[in-house]
Amino acid sequence: MMDAWTAAGWWGDEMLIDEVLPQFDVTRVDVVVVTGAAEDVYRALCDYDMVDLTRDDRLIGALFAMRGLPDRVLQVLGKRPEPAPVTSMRLADLPSEGEWVRLGENPGREFVFGAAGRFWGGPIQWERITPETFAAFGAPGSARIAANLAVHPYSRGRVLLTYETRTAATDNQARRGIHRYWRLLSPFIGIVLRGVLNGVKQRVEKSG
Repeated sequence: MMDAWTAAGWWGDEMLIDEVLPQFDVTRVDVVVVTGAAEDVYRALCDYDMVDLTRDDRLIGALFAMRGLPDRVLQVLGKRPEPAPVTSMRLADLPSEGEWVRLGENPGREFVFGAAGRFWGGPIQWERITPETFAAFGAPGSARIAANLAVHPYSRGRVLLTYETRTAATDNQARRGIHRYWRLLSPFIGIVLRGVLNGVKQRVEKSG
């Protein structure tokens, strides 16, 4: 007997992220098996606070601190204003306009979010975007990032939870920088992605 997802045509369907950023230069996908109902997993991923991850996991907190070091130097030198501290980052709270924004959602299945700007080779420079300006973004020397968290059918009482991040450069100069950045940092990005996946998994399975 087919389950509801199979009958609904989930297998082989395109993901929203394929519409948001179909062409990209680099990508990474991490996955975890979660024991729980699909609706519970999706609710947990939307409610999961990614800022908690940097507080609870010392390694991930250190990685974020290292990545923000060029910005911190400029702030100390007075060449860049110090931003207000980020106290929470839940997918459910992401705005439709800003630096990191909600790009699309298939409720119960997939949440897509992203940003655009320059984040390699020096201080991070995010642009203010909307889903519409993200699609058309092409500033020289920049790149777009689209990421998704998605729930997939797996077996009775269990689902697959995936986290993918894609990056597309706006020109060849940016593309070269992206590839250098990716070769160096992809393993560390994987640590962050798996940290989020495991955080959601633990929340679902503890509450179950």
